[in-house]
Amino acid sequence: MIFKRPSKDGPQEATSLPAFCWFHFRTSVIDIFILRGLKGMVLSASFVMSRYSFPATTNTSVLGVLFMVMLIYLIMNVTSWLVFSVIFGRLLYNETTPTSSAYHSTTVTRWFTSIMLQKHIFTSPFRTVGSCWHANHFRLRGARIGKRFFCVHDIALIDAPFISIGDDVIVDYDADIRCHSFEDRQLKFSPVKIGNGARIMAAAKVARSDVGEGAVLRPSSVTWKGSNLEANRVYQGAPAVEVCAFKP
Repeated sequence: MIFKRPSKDGPQEATSLPAFCWFHFRTSVIDIFILRGLKGMVLSASFVMSRYSFPATTNTSVLGVLFMVMLIYLIMNVTSWLVFSVIFGRLLYNETTPTSSAYHSTTVTRWFTSIMLQKHIFTSPFRTVGSCWHANHFRLRGARIGKRFFCVHDIALIDAPFISIGDDVIVDYDADIRCHSFEDRQLKFSPVKIGNGARIMAAAKVARSDVGEGAVLRPSSVTWKGSNLEANRVYQGAPAVEVCAFKP
C-alpha cells in the first residue's frame, strides 16, 4: 500500500541521480560542515590579523592594543555577516525565487543554504529585537515593512522576501510568519500580506495566509494557506477561527 497523497498536477517527474546526489551532498556536507568551517575561518582570520598588526605590546600600550584587537574582531564579524548573510544570502533566495519547485531541485538547496547562513551561521552581530531598528534588519533580508513595526522575535519572518507588512503591526514573542510549505514533493511559496494595525500574539503562527487591517491572532493560534484573516476580527485556535469582532 502506498501512503502518498495524489498530486493535483499529475505524476511527478523522477529525480535524476546527479540531482539526487548533489542535493544530499550539499545539505549534508556543504551546509553542515563547510559553511560552519567558513565561519571558523573568519574567526581565525581575525586572530591572524590582530597578531600580525600587534605582534608585541608594552605595559603602557596594553589598553590601546586591546581596543584595536577588539575593533579588528568586530569589523571582521560585521563584514562577514554583510557578505555571507545579507549579500550572498539574498542572491541565493529572494523575491524572484520560483513559487513551486521540485524537492531535489537547486531552488530548494539555495533556499536551505540561505536559511542556514542568515539564521544559524552568520547571524546578525546587532541585537535589534524590540527596537526601532528591527524592521531594517528584516528589510535587509527582503521584507517590505511599514512604519512603527514592533517585534520581539529575532526570526519571526521565516520567508522575508515574500512578506509585506503594513504600518503599526505587532508580532509578539515566539510568533512567526511563514510563506512556504512542502506539498506533493514540491517546495511552494505564497506571498503573505499583513495589514495595518494587525497583531500576531505570542506563539501564534501565520502560515501562507493574509491578515487584514486590525485583525488579531490570539496566542498559540495557527492559520494555514487560504484561511485569510478578515479586517478588525479576532481569531483563535488551530486552525484559527473567528471568535469576535475587534474592539479597540
